[in-house]
Amino acid sequence: MIWNAEQAARFLRHCHHTDPLFADLVELIIGTGMRKGEALGLHRNDVHLDQRVLYVRQALSAIDNNQVILAPPKTHASKNWIAIPDRVAAALTRRLNEPAPADTKSQAEATSSRIETDNPCTPATS
Repeated sequence: MIWNAEQAARFLRHCHHTDPLFADLVELIIGTGMRKGEALGLHRNDVHLDQRVLYVRQALSAIDNNQVILAPPKTHASKNWIAIPDRVAAALTRRLNEPAPADTKSQAEATSSRIETDNPCTPATS
């Protein structure tokens, strides 16, 4: 299904009213063109709000529909810097202002050996 701008805006208004967390995820996906798995695999250190960019390093991926892992993005070209429009910046700001889950570090450490990274430090190094 492909939405026109009015349909997308109506859906986002509904989401913001009923499920703000989901609404921010949809803002990210619509505003950047990221795949669902790329958006769900985004880490706080990949978001550079001050420079209005984010880095797609990995994606949340299902294996045989019974195991979820962090893996490289679907294509090599997907591993890239993406500009952050105003609406996406607002959504990410809301999410980044929430405390990080207590087990974020252990999850990152557990998956880091399975994730192929280019280790960019800042957008300027790309």
